[in-house]
Amino acid sequence: MACLSVLGLLALSQLAAGADQSNAAKKQQVQADLDLAKASNAALEDQVNKLNHDVSAEQSKLASAQQAEGAAKAETDKAAKNLADLTAKSDAAKQELSARAVQAYTQPSKSSGFFALTGAATINDAVQRQTLVDVVQGRTVDAIGALRAAKEDEADAHVQLTQAQQVAADRTKAESAQLATLVTSQKAAQTAQDEMQKRITALTEESRDLAAQDAAIQSLITSQPPMPPAGAPVAAAPQAAPAAANAPAPKAAVKPSASGFIWPISGVVTSEFGPRWGGFHPGIDIAGPNGGAIVAAMSGTVIYAQFNDGGYGNMTVIDHGGSYATAYAHQSKLGVSVGQKVSQGQVIGYEGSTGFSTGPHVHFEIRVDGTAQNPRNFLSGQP
Repeated sequence: MACLSVLGLLALSQLAAGADQSNAAKKQQVQADLDLAKASNAALEDQVNKLNHDVSAEQSKLASAQQAEGAAKAETDKAAKNLADLTAKSDAAKQELSARAVQAYTQPSKSSGFFALTGAATINDAVQRQTLVDVVQGRTVDAIGALRAAKEDEADAHVQLTQAQQVAADRTKAESAQLATLVTSQKAAQTAQDEMQKRITALTEESRDLAAQDAAIQSLITSQPPMPPAGAPVAAAPQAAPAAANAPAPKAAVKPSASGFIWPISGVVTSEFGPRWGGFHPGIDIAGPNGGAIVAAMSGTVIYAQFNDGGYGNMTVIDHGGSYATAYAHQSKLGVSVGQKVSQGQVIGYEGSTGFSTGPHVHFEIRVDGTAQNPRNFLSGQP
């Protein structure tokens, strides 16, 4: 009974270990998928190219392994044929020797020198008979030697066949391992390729929608009454930005760039400004912690704060005066309202994935006279 209990516990532990390994593999795959989803466009494209290169390399290695396996099998076939030939030769020698032994037993007069001499009528006849006996006995000795040599050759051929079979088995195993590696590489490459294609499709659609909204945003910005350039102290905002439990506070005492701007959120740039897979991206996408706080890149007045159904989702536009304006799109929740004055670094909303978005991030624009410019021309370092 105790033995059964131990066996049961062992079986349960093995099942648990198998489940742990399965869960670990699933978690690893999920993490890999998340890494791909969070990767920048350039990093994703580089990863796809690298994986495709790896697949080509693995295919070449597999072809070499298959060629080596084929050569080993040919060598095995050759060794097997050689062994079969030597076995047949050994059997023939054995049969020859057996035949001579039977003859010596059933016809001793033809095999014995004594009977050859005593049965001779003359001396010449005796000499001839003895010569014949010597020849027969010599052939018997030769047959014994031939059998011994054939057996030795057969043993050597058997060793060679065993060695050839081991080499072929090792190469077959190596070929199978190489095939498994190739399949793994192909799956990884296909996953990355699918993710890139999905992103290309989504971002192409997003670029088209953002381009359609560009004129409206330009008109909104240029229609504002002139404002003094940002830089002077801004009065306290009439509304405090709502707090979010999962939103980290903005970095304190961030030093503005030479142009006076700061990054709106800390994170990874997933898509740069400019041409993008056949479209044009009028801003920079920054992926920070989902729900993270977004801050004003410069002090100014909020001129737009609502859901934009043209692809931007929840968007805020701030007029900074001096022809400058910034836009913050795809927010999960707005934190300011139109007409509100905000200070640089003040929370204005929270990162999300509203509108046409490939995942949680902030689409950040800097516009001069309503025209989108590369934010990196006005900012230093990384977000």
